[in-house]
Amino acid sequence: MPQLDVSTYSSQLFWLFVCFSILYLYVSMVTVPRIEVLLELRWQNVEGNQLRADEFKKDVENLRQEYEETLQGARQHASYSTLNSLQEMSLDTAHRKKDIADEVLSRIKTAEASIDEKKRAADQELSQAAQEMTHTIIERLLHEKSSDLVVSKAVGVTLQERGL
Repeated sequence: MPQLDVSTYSSQLFWLFVCFSILYLYVSMVTVPRIEVLLELRWQNVEGNQLRADEFKKDVENLRQEYEETLQGARQHASYSTLNSLQEMSLDTAHRKKDIADEVLSRIKTAEASIDEKKRAADQELSQAAQEMTHTIIERLLHEKSSDLVVSKAVGVTLQERGL
């Protein structure tokens, strides 16, 4: 085997040195800087993403705070609106109750006035009927005509005594 021949060791060492040197120079001047650039870009990308993620996190936190404030404001507004609506409904109900009570009282007064008027008319009709009957009874029993004034007084006194 030629590799084990001692006389070729120096040339092998020379070419080994030359090849490793070229390989070292190539790797150190071309490959490593490219890898460094890629690592740097990757690091910047990761760091940039981390910064953007932190900014997004802050934005989300701010949006969440605004949402909470808006939600709380909406709840307060809804509560205030509900309370106002209940008060308005209560006032409206009170007004309606008062209007209905006033109308019922008005109808009761009208009905009472109508009843009183009809009662007076009935009393007057009763008085006239009693006077006519009294005239008829006196004529049939005594065969005389009675005076309207006497019969009217007698019927009035009798009706008053009986509470009519």
